[in-house]
Amino acid sequence: MRFPLSLYLAILTLSFLLPACTSRLLREAETAEARGEYHQAMGLYKQLYQRTPREQRAEKARLAFRSGENARCLRAFASARTSYHSALKYQYPDSLLLIRLAEVALATGAYQEALTFARRYLSYDSASREARLLEESADFALRMAHPSSPSALRYKVTRSDHLSSSRSDYGVAYSPKGKTIYFTSHRRPSAGASTQSPITGEGLGRIYALHQGANASWSGKVDTLVGLTSPQSDIGTPTFTPDGRTMYYTRSEQGKEGMHTAQIYMASQGEDGAWSEGKPFPIFEDSTVLVAHPSLSPSGKILFFVSDVAGGRGGKDLYRMSLEHGEKGAVYNLGEQVNSPRDELFPYAISDSVVYFASEGWMGYGGLDVYRATLLPDGGYELHHLPYPINTHADDYGFAPAPIVDELSGGKSLREVGFLASSRDDLRGVPHLYRFELEKVETIIEGIVSDREGYPLSGVTLSLVGNRREGQMQVVTTDQQGSYRLPASADTDYVMLASAQGYLNQYVRLHTDPSDSSEVYTVDFYLAQEGRLEPLREVYYAFDSAEILPESTPSLDSLLQLMRDNPQVQLTLLAHADRHGTDAYNVALSQRRAHALLQWLVSRGVAESRLRSEGYGKARPFVVTRRVAEEHPFLTEGQVLDEAFIATLTEDQQRQCDALNRRTEFRAVSSW
Repeated sequence: MRFPLSLYLAILTLSFLLPACTSRLLREAETAEARGEYHQAMGLYKQLYQRTPREQRAEKARLAFRSGENARCLRAFASARTSYHSALKYQYPDSLLLIRLAEVALATGAYQEALTFARRYLSYDSASREARLLEESADFALRMAHPSSPSALRYKVTRSDHLSSSRSDYGVAYSPKGKTIYFTSHRRPSAGASTQSPITGEGLGRIYALHQGANASWSGKVDTLVGLTSPQSDIGTPTFTPDGRTMYYTRSEQGKEGMHTAQIYMASQGEDGAWSEGKPFPIFEDSTVLVAHPSLSPSGKILFFVSDVAGGRGGKDLYRMSLEHGEKGAVYNLGEQVNSPRDELFPYAISDSVVYFASEGWMGYGGLDVYRATLLPDGGYELHHLPYPINTHADDYGFAPAPIVDELSGGKSLREVGFLASSRDDLRGVPHLYRFELEKVETIIEGIVSDREGYPLSGVTLSLVGNRREGQMQVVTTDQQGSYRLPASADTDYVMLASAQGYLNQYVRLHTDPSDSSEVYTVDFYLAQEGRLEPLREVYYAFDSAEILPESTPSLDSLLQLMRDNPQVQLTLLAHADRHGTDAYNVALSQRRAHALLQWLVSRGVAESRLRSEGYGKARPFVVTRRVAEEHPFLTEGQVLDEAFIATLTEDQQRQCDALNRRTEFRAVSSW
C-alpha cells in the first residue's frame, strides 16, 4: 500500500511538535509549581502523565509523584493518594514516596494503610521522626477515631448549610458581642477579579458576614464586606479589636517574579458600616516573609499570627506580639511545645494565654488537627489535642468558640458553641464550615434530709466546702419536702454538713469523679434529734449473748461518726429484751449488751466519760411510732407492746412484736 506524501509530512510534523509541546507543558508545570500555583501545576502534571507512554516508566513515575505533591499542597488528599499510588506502580525510586503514601492514607482515613507505609519507611530509616510520627498517629487513630471511643466527648458537629457553599469556607470570627459571624469564602469570583486563583482553582477569597436577626435568628442573608475587595488578592481570616471597629486580616497576592506572598492588613469601619481600604500592618522588615492568620485576644492586647520567618522550628510557626493601643510590642515564637517541624496554622485566641490552632506536626487523626495551647507560669505552653468528632482524618482547623454562648445556643444549655472548618465530607479536600456544640457539664449534689424515722425535715442548713481554691462554701436550706440541690465541680473532695436547731450535726465526705459528662450525686442525711430516744437499727447479737455480730458494723459506724461529728454530745445506750425469760435474766442480758456497745465505741476512740449504758430487759416495752405503724398495719401509733396486748395477737404478729421489743436505742444530749 502506498501513502500520500501529505500523510508522511503530517506524521513528520507531529513527531517534532509533540516533544516541543510536552517540553512547553513541563516548563509551565514547573514554573507554576515554583510559584506555589498548585492547582495549575497539578493539572499540567496530570496532562503530562496521560501523554507519557507506559514504556517511559521512570518519567511516568516522576510526573505522577509531582502531581501528587501539588495535590497534597492543595490538601486534596484523595487525589494525591491516587497519584502517589501511580508513582508507586511505576516504581518511583525515592523512599520519600513511602512517607507521602502514609501521610495521605492517614488524611483519608485509611489508617491501616498509613501504618503499613510508615513501617515500611522505618525499616529503611528507623530514626525518621516524620515516619515515627505517622506510625504513632495511625496507631492512635485506629484506637481512638471510632465514634464510640471514650475520647468522643459530647461534641455535636454538623455542617452549617447556611454558611457553607460548594467552595472553600473557613476562618470564622465574631463581633465582640457575638451578634455577627464573619468568615472567609471562595464561593464566587468578585467583580473585576480573575475567574479563578491559580493556587486553588477557586474564586478569590473574600470576607463575608452574617448578622443576627430578629428573635436572635441567624437565617438572614450572607453579605460580602464592603470596601475590602481587591481585584487580584485573596482576603480572609479576620479578627477584631474589642470595640469591633478595627479589623486585622490576611491578604495574599502575587508579588515580584510571580511569587505569591501573604501579609497582615488592617482596616477600619466607618460610621456607615463600610470598611476602609486595607493598609499593610508590617511585623517584620522583610516583606517577602509570610505573615498570616491574625487572631487578637479578647482584651486586644495580644496578637497571635503565623509566619515562616527565619529562626522558627520549620514550616510555619505560631507567634505572639503584644499590642497596646495599636502599638506593636515584642514578638515571641510560641516555642517547641507548640511549634513542630511542620506547619502550625489558624490560631484563634480565647484569652491572652489560651489559643486554639491547627497543626499537622503532632500526633493526631490525620491532616490538620485542632489543638489548644495554654500559657504556663514558667512561660512554656501546655498542649491539648481536641477529641473526635472535632478532629477527624481530614483537615480540621479554624476552631472558633463563640465569645457569648447564649447568642448561638438557640436556648440550649451549652458549655461551648462555635464553628470550625473541615474537609471531612468533601473528596476534593475542600473545607466547609461546621457548627459544634458542647453540652454544659454539670456536677450536682442533691438529696433529702430526714429524721431517723425517715420523715423529711425542712429548713435544714446544708453547707458544702470543696478543696479547690475557687471553692467557697455554699449554703442552702432544705425545702418543704426536705430536698436540697447544690452545684459542684468534678474531681473535687467535698465536706458537707447538715445542721438544724434541736438536731445533731451530720457530716459527709464526698469525692466527685473526673468526668466529661454531667453527673448527679445523691447524698441523703438522717438527723438524730437531741434528747429523743432514737432507734439503732440493724444491731445484732449472738443468741443468748452480748457478742456483737459483724453485720452490725455499718450501723455502729454511723453512730461512731455521729459522736465524732458532735464532740460536745453525751450518749446513753439502752438495750431491751422481749417478753420471754425471767425479768432478772432479761435485765442482765440487756445490761451486758448495752455495755458491749459502749466498749465498742470506747475501743474506737470515744471517751468513756461521754457514754452511759443501761439495760432494761422487758421493763420498757416498745411504743409504736408513726413509721412502725406504717410498716405494720396491725399496729397503731402510740400502742405499747406489753404482754397483755401481745397476747391478743396472732402467732405471726406476736413474733413481729417480740422483734420490735428486742431493740437497741440511744439518746444524745448536750450534757447529762
